[in-house]
Amino acid sequence: MINKKLFTIYFSWIVLSLPLVTMADNYFQDVLNRLIYMVVWPVFVGLVIITFIFAGFLYLAARGEPGKLANANKALILAVVGVIIGIVAFSAQRILSDILGLTP
Repeated sequence: MINKKLFTIYFSWIVLSLPLVTMADNYFQDVLNRLIYMVVWPVFVGLVIITFIFAGFLYLAARGEPGKLANANKALILAVVGVIIGIVAFSAQRILSDILGLTP
């Protein structure tokens, strides 16, 4: 059974925060956009660069061995696929709003 005092505190917090949530719609959208542009996108670009450097290192370490070259090819293909998925995911909201004729 939940403590009555704890339930009252949680319920009061939820009820008192609802007006803030409804009034802050644009604020949360702005914070999310800043987070994407300032944190997520640079982290993604950094990981892409590291992945391509790793694939290049695999090519150098392969020294012509067919098994290692296959692993290097696989790493390079997965890096390219990851870049494509990342770019499409980043622009999916814009693409869908253009298709549906909505304004972002």
